[in-house]
Amino acid sequence: MPQGLVSNDIRQYTNGSVSSENYPIQRHRLLVAYSGIILLFGTSWAFLASIAWAFLQIMLSAAFGLHFSTSINLFVLVLLLPTSIIAEAVYIAIAIKNIQFKFLPEYLELRGEVIGTEEKHIFYRTIQNIEVSQGMFERMLGIASVGIENAAHGVGPETVGQAYIPAQTLENARSLAAMLETLRVTTM
Repeated sequence: MPQGLVSNDIRQYTNGSVSSENYPIQRHRLLVAYSGIILLFGTSWAFLASIAWAFLQIMLSAAFGLHFSTSINLFVLVLLLPTSIIAEAVYIAIAIKNIQFKFLPEYLELRGEVIGTEEKHIFYRTIQNIEVSQGMFERMLGIASVGIENAAHGVGPETVGQAYIPAQTLENARSLAAMLETLRVTTM
């Protein structure tokens, strides 16, 4: 491949035009794909809260002789289940809304925010594997993720290990993977 062509590809990909703005994350589809996780974790939180409530009842009963009726126990359980599922759904929706990525001259920048900000820099020269994957729900929803792996030895900004660009159309995911492969090969 001629050197000029490679340099033009690198400049074209790393001038900031390849980002989550131009390759939008299919957020609504990703939220649907995560609906099973929302139900699982929401139900788990409600179960754990119910155990904590039962433990608190035992402690209050032993310490102060207080007893709670079955209707109060049912009310707490009925209140906890939808509340925990809604809280989990809101958390995941905020996380999905704030996922961003951008191809920069030396590295891929991935950002995410919910309570705090997480930022990963994956240097192109350290990338070892790039794959486009679709799970069962992703395939049904017509989305795919780009997985990126590097060596992850030692400490520092080049030790990310694994990262994902989630919820792309299959065409966009393949295009992003091809761009990353070009950048990986040309910056070695």
